[in-house]
Amino acid sequence: MEFIDPFPTKCEFCNESNIYPVKELLAYKAICKSCGSKLIDGPLEMHKGKRSVAIELRPATLIWEACEKFDLDLECISDEEFDDMRLVSDFLKNIEKMGFDGELESILELSSFKRVSQSIDPSKLGQYSVEELAVLAYPEVKPG
Repeated sequence: MEFIDPFPTKCEFCNESNIYPVKELLAYKAICKSCGSKLIDGPLEMHKGKRSVAIELRPATLIWEACEKFDLDLECISDEEFDDMRLVSDFLKNIEKMGFDGELESILELSSFKRVSQSIDPSKLGQYSVEELAVLAYPEVKPG
């Protein structure tokens, strides 16, 4: 998720709105131009938004990464098959239909799985829900 840079943010202390560099906001280093307080609420909402989008787009991200890495044909699965992809086993069935014939270890090399590799049991990969892995990959956001 990208933000307009500089990004408009309201100070939670003095209610003044100003624009700040996105890099400073996301690093919780932005200081209110009006009252000098460290901005927390605006950056926190930005992080929550990024997390929410990442979780929501997780199924598409998995399929897209697999298509790119393994040169798969997305046209081989229906919209319904994609929409019904709840478990990693569903994802695996879909990519097999799309032409994947590799080893499970190569799936674990996708960046989407690398983010959670320390938190999952690879022998039970197919049993995890796609949403569960997304939540593991993007943990709850806490203020800076």
